[in-house]
Amino acid sequence: MSETRYSLVLGLMSDGRWHTTMEINAVTRGGSEGCRRLREMRADGHEVEKKRASAHDPVLFAGSTQFVYRLVAKAKGFLFDPALPPDMRAP
Repeated sequence: MSETRYSLVLGLMSDGRWHTTMEINAVTRGGSEGCRRLREMRADGHEVEKKRASAHDPVLFAGSTQFVYRLVAKAKGFLFDPALPPDMRAP
């Protein structure tokens, strides 16, 4: 895998739209790795919103979870380089 799981999740979330945990985990192809990367993104200073989705929410589909997430703002001064591991990126 050329991109890190962190960069895959950040790439998905960068569109500013609401995403289910299924979508987030699917992009990393590793169980709950996507949600783990979301927690790392928050720790890095990214603003990630979480809301309980309603049954009528257009982002939901059969088998989806009760919560959806979206990236509101990237961390101030964050330099995104997918080649760098998370601990070497600017906070």
